[in-house]
Amino acid sequence: MPGQLIGYWYAGREAPGAKGQTITVPTAANVRADYPDRHNGYDARAPLRCGLRAGDRVRLSQDPVAVPGGVYWVPLYGGDLLD
Repeated sequence: MPGQLIGYWYAGREAPGAKGQTITVPTAANVRADYPDRHNGYDARAPLRCGLRAGDRVRLSQDPVAVPGGVYWVPLYGGDLLD
């Protein structure tokens, strides 16, 4: 559904963009129900929701989340995946 949070994908040490930008996903990524943080004991293996393929274009509905350890996880919402 458009606008509904699907999950989060790991982007690495640099934010791939900012809210409103369209980016190209550089490598395949698992979209998980949650990102690792204090609220879930830093669990990086939340349930899988779906996957992104290298080359997928995504419009960022929200800014990437800076996670302790110096990495970013990107929220994916319904309607963010283009084409």
